[in-house]
Amino acid sequence: MHVNRLSISYFLPFLALLICLLTIGYSTAATEIDRVYVVVNEDVVTQSEVERALQNAIYDLRSRGGSVPPLLELKSQVAKELVTKTVQYQQAMKLGIRVNDDEVIAAIKNIADRNNLSMRGLREEIEKTGRSYDQYRQELIHQLLIQKLIEQEVTRYIRISETDIHEYLKMAPDEYDEVEYKLAHVLVAKKESEISARSIANDVYDRIVDGAPFDLIAAELADSDLVAERSDLGWRSAGQLPELFLEFVRVLPVGGISPPIQSKNGFHILRLNGKRGKGNYVVEQKRVRQILLVETDIRDTDATLQQILHIYQRITAGEDFANIAKFQSSDPRSRALGGDIGWVGPGDLAPELERVLALLTLGELSAPVQTKYGYHLIQITDQRNHEIGDQHQRAKARIEIKSEKFNQQYEVWKKELLSKAWIEYLLTY
Repeated sequence: MHVNRLSISYFLPFLALLICLLTIGYSTAATEIDRVYVVVNEDVVTQSEVERALQNAIYDLRSRGGSVPPLLELKSQVAKELVTKTVQYQQAMKLGIRVNDDEVIAAIKNIADRNNLSMRGLREEIEKTGRSYDQYRQELIHQLLIQKLIEQEVTRYIRISETDIHEYLKMAPDEYDEVEYKLAHVLVAKKESEISARSIANDVYDRIVDGAPFDLIAAELADSDLVAERSDLGWRSAGQLPELFLEFVRVLPVGGISPPIQSKNGFHILRLNGKRGKGNYVVEQKRVRQILLVETDIRDTDATLQQILHIYQRITAGEDFANIAKFQSSDPRSRALGGDIGWVGPGDLAPELERVLALLTLGELSAPVQTKYGYHLIQITDQRNHEIGDQHQRAKARIEIKSEKFNQQYEVWKKELLSKAWIEYLLTY
């Protein structure tokens, strides 16, 4: 029997579709198929993606000590958030926004650092949540792309005027009534005897008062197992400090050191690094100069390190720091000033430089320090306690205003983006 070839070719697509449907029907009996939850333009969000995001949301809420809302309500929120992220990701791709491997690695390292974890430790914590590391990495890439999109489409258009700051400060309640203290702390424990611990604590106190950096002495003693505990206590209000400490802290100047304070655990030595409240904000500032060398097309990392070591030797042999900085430093802003970068306070410099700065005495030259910018030599030329109350208030006002304006502009932009998208929910449970 002869069959028309054209007729067969006409029915082939329908035949393929029928076979596909029959196959799906058969496999459904054996295992549950990943169903489409919502269509978003040319992409889909699947049921398994929603379920995975729901479990992640529950895990995050519980790990922060938060309460978990009814599951249907939370699932609806999670699904809407996935739709928003999908639309934003599509827009980032449309505009040609990309993220490179270095940016991803830097983001992962930053997350690990903020959680006091190694890269390996972060990976282990991720896998405890039930996510694979590859899944987490892919989700992070999507987040970075969306962050870049938001920066390009929303954040860069936010403007804050002096009038905005003035109006905010005029309307904002006084947030500086309660005095807070920024403290560093060392505890010499009574390991063998009270007499021995007191002797060590008195020696530590004398060395610091004579000019040795607090952090340097604390680090030395911790390495020798003589100090049981050392830490940066951060900002603490009077109500968050033991009365034993307050007696001394209230009368200390910024930069001041308490004599050894005896408790049942041993002897505590405190350093007051900052004080704020009652409209005042006093911090210890240091005047710093630097020589920075960066890699070039004709000087790789090893050659840059060798050159900065050679400069270090020249300065320690007696050559003038400022003169070398003017001709050798790669930092155009400080080079003309003999390397002077001005007064800096806590948080003004890269973390690597902050750590080294805390260990330097006045006039002491650091060994080469590597940051993402290159290799640095730094030196403290002066130090002071500085009142930055108004400056701090204005900086905080700027942050609050920016956050408020961002939220407003982001919501408008997001609604507009979603309004242009084809979104169809196929499942509602």
